[in-house]
Amino acid sequence: MILDRFYQISAPIIAFVFFRNFFFAALAVFALLAVIALPIVLGLLIWNDLNVRVGAAGLRALVRLRWQLSWNSGFLKEKRLRKISAALIKAYELEPNASLDEQAARFERLMQDAIKIDRRVPPIFQRSLSTNLIAKTLADTEGLSQSEHSALRAAFVKAMPREQNRGFWVNARLAIRKALAPLAGSKVDRVRIGHVIIQMLVHRPATSNERLVTLAALIRDARIKEGLEGTFKLPDPIIDLPIIMQRKLVLLSHVAFGTADMWRIALTDPSFLIQLLRFKKRFDALPKPEKQLWDMETAKNANAHVPQPADEKSRSQHQPSKDELLTDLNENAKEAILLARTWPITGTVEGRSWFGGVPLLPSFMAWPTLPASRAPLHFLAQIDCAELPRVKDGDAMPEDGLLLFFAYVDEEMIWDEEDGSAQVKYVPAQDIPKNPAKLPAELADIFGKPGHRTYPRWPITPHLAQSFCWNDRDPKGSHKVATAAQKEAISKFLPEPSQTKPAQLLEERFMRDAETGDVLTDSEGKPKKQLTLARDLQKAGFPFCGGTMKRFAKEYHAQLSQMIDEAQRTKQFLETYKPKQDQEKKRQALDAKIAKFSKALSLLDQVSDRLTAFGDLEIVPDREAKFFEKWLEQMVLRKYPAVYTSLRNVLKSMTQEAATDAKLRVALPQALFDFFDAELRPNPALSQHMMLGHPQFRTNSTQAPGLRLLALDSDSGLDFMFCDLGMVEFWIKPEDLAHRDFSQVVAVTAGG
Repeated sequence: MILDRFYQISAPIIAFVFFRNFFFAALAVFALLAVIALPIVLGLLIWNDLNVRVGAAGLRALVRLRWQLSWNSGFLKEKRLRKISAALIKAYELEPNASLDEQAARFERLMQDAIKIDRRVPPIFQRSLSTNLIAKTLADTEGLSQSEHSALRAAFVKAMPREQNRGFWVNARLAIRKALAPLAGSKVDRVRIGHVIIQMLVHRPATSNERLVTLAALIRDARIKEGLEGTFKLPDPIIDLPIIMQRKLVLLSHVAFGTADMWRIALTDPSFLIQLLRFKKRFDALPKPEKQLWDMETAKNANAHVPQPADEKSRSQHQPSKDELLTDLNENAKEAILLARTWPITGTVEGRSWFGGVPLLPSFMAWPTLPASRAPLHFLAQIDCAELPRVKDGDAMPEDGLLLFFAYVDEEMIWDEEDGSAQVKYVPAQDIPKNPAKLPAELADIFGKPGHRTYPRWPITPHLAQSFCWNDRDPKGSHKVATAAQKEAISKFLPEPSQTKPAQLLEERFMRDAETGDVLTDSEGKPKKQLTLARDLQKAGFPFCGGTMKRFAKEYHAQLSQMIDEAQRTKQFLETYKPKQDQEKKRQALDAKIAKFSKALSLLDQVSDRLTAFGDLEIVPDREAKFFEKWLEQMVLRKYPAVYTSLRNVLKSMTQEAATDAKLRVALPQALFDFFDAELRPNPALSQHMMLGHPQFRTNSTQAPGLRLLALDSDSGLDFMFCDLGMVEFWIKPEDLAHRDFSQVVAVTAGG
């Protein structure tokens, strides 16, 4: 890649001389550049290496981190990043799992040192240390969840000094970058890219061309990746990016505009060829943008003969009213299909459309897997096309058969960047089996929850509904209006909002004298308290049936076993990679954790026979029910871990399962359904599961070329969580849908 870039920088000089028959002069110029550049590069690399070995531990770790993130790859990279992460945590006394506000001063010191490193040790051929890079490294190596990662990154951003002197080296690097920027693309190329961004920000017509939408999204993502979040810098929105990224975006713009010469690119930029060919194949199926949308000169000529109204300036400053915004929304609305979860749970629905569970996948169809690792994908939804209403612009949708949606559920969920991370299978009507498929043995647990390899199955009913469009170029205040209109359009098919809030399973109460009812106090005069199960569930006959106790025993055993394994792996990691002087205190803490987890597992084993003695739907005798309740309270009071979460997970999963299990619905009391009502009831703000129509705008854009085949929302009733309360949309080209070819479906996720 570096040789490729060096060739691109020196090629104009060589070509300029070569075509004037001064070949040897060109070689001399090239050699002179090499002679000047080589000692400088070697000197900077030696200076980088020296700073890795000498100085404060935190500064040394930051230099190593920058190098590892920029260059090293392969199976050793993760191991090295873990060591660097541990060094950073020790040097700055960080606790990624502790309260972030209490560590603000430490985060600020780390970011000040990161800025100092970029000043003192120029990042030659390396990425600068940004808040995103540091937070991602710590989150990945410490095993933080997506929400914890986001919170950690926010803490780093908050700690970043607002006013900072970038230093000589950073300013010099930026000056060199700007000086070399024309070599990454001509002035005309860069003006055209800026013109596209202006069109996307200001003028609505540009948003109708999917090539330009994709190009703008690529520029935005490149800026975010380099830590340049925020608005574009016009008229040259790529000037702040590394030279290699600028060159890549210039070539992508040629592909998007339909002016790319792939033979020339094969000679000048071989490292980009495969990716550009992939984009070209994707763009060839889309209409080319009109030249006036990306060529400023053409736009000027086109507008030169268009008479402008005298009050154009005043009209551009006019802020439309709510009624005007609603009128515009309704004029641009599209028909879509809302996939509503059935409600209430006690209702029954016949059909073959559902979220979660296991699909009706024929035995001759292989369960979808990741192409590289062959890891099975998780099942998301099954849609029976025969149950769908007919929608305008949805003529290519199958009239019958099943659409099965799969995806690989992990912390990142960047499905559009890895081929095969999300897949759709079509099962013709004649091939639909009677019974669901068997789950692959290798299917991973969802988000690491032991034993949870599928989402809860929930029947759905399709409804014809309106979908509205919005983008950040619309007038001020339009987003609020559009959001309200979209909620109103789907609310008519969903139940009334819940009147309850998520409740606590265990309640803290004052202990009272059995005879007088007075509050009991301890030796210091403070009221005595105890933890007891929620009153409504007690009155309803907790634990309701034998299945609650059996499932709890299994869930709690799995949770404790996982916690013991994780602690033992951490201990092994410390013994392998940590200096001996750093091990003792942390090893003692881990030994104490393992001992406590093992003790809890032993206490569970002692009562497992009593917890598993009854059938799933069998009523538990009062004596055994009281024993289980008291055992739970004692485990919580003694602060044994995961008791509360295990019990809550079990009760919620049983309530979810009752949506498709009539016998379990009879065994469970209404009080349990009421207890989880706020979490399970479909909510128009977080249940926007739709097909066709406009792209969603509840989160960041998840748009891709083609038709919106399916949009799924984060939904607590289904345990759906896409990138921290975000959404996912599956996109397909109309011609592929017409030919029932779902091999090129693209799924894009975004956080809330």
